[in-house]
Amino acid sequence: MNLYRYISTSKPEEKIDLQKVHSELVNIENNILEATNKHNEFLKELGLNQLPLTILLILLINNLLLMVHFGLQI
Repeated sequence: MNLYRYISTSKPEEKIDLQKVHSELVNIENNILEATNKHNEFLKELGLNQLPLTILLILLINNLLLMVHFGLQI
């Protein structure tokens, strides 16, 4: 009789702290926004087209949808 067939040897999954992950995502998003704004200032001084902030809006909407899905407070 093979006992290992009936005994689970898998390790429990690591718990994810969703509040911590959310905070990290917000910090990253803020850093991206600050860097983009600073970069756009340089581009403006050079008379070049600025980077669009559309991707940041997409990230923000995605983040909000995740928060709603996991029941986190906005």
